[in-house]
Amino acid sequence: MIDAERIKILSSEKRYEEAISLLLSWVEATEKEDKEKRWGVAPYPYHQLAKLYTQFKNPELAKGILERYFRQRMARGSQKEKMAERYVKLCEKHGYVIPEDVGEIIKMIQSGTIEMVIIKSLVS
Repeated sequence: MIDAERIKILSSEKRYEEAISLLLSWVEATEKEDKEKRWGVAPYPYHQLAKLYTQFKNPELAKGILERYFRQRMARGSQKEKMAERYVKLCEKHGYVIPEDVGEIIKMIQSGTIEMVIIKSLVS
């Protein structure tokens, strides 16, 4: 089982490659679970990957994993706002263009309307 505590331990021990590998496995698992149960992906592994990629000066990978998250059905919760903020700052800092589909999701997160979209997707 992959959990946040294991990732924290690996990071504190500077075993970043192992942490990244586990986080990528977690992303795959949460996406697979969402396809089966339709309750949205867990944001934690995407957010932690973005932080690690940024830490290691690989902003393109950070951008890519955040875009992957925004293109998934998201679970309810507040971490989306932090991730949207991180994504916008990253794009501004590096001059990246925000794809139109991701931009629309960011706008919904920032305006608070994304929660209604999530609730509707859970009941449909």
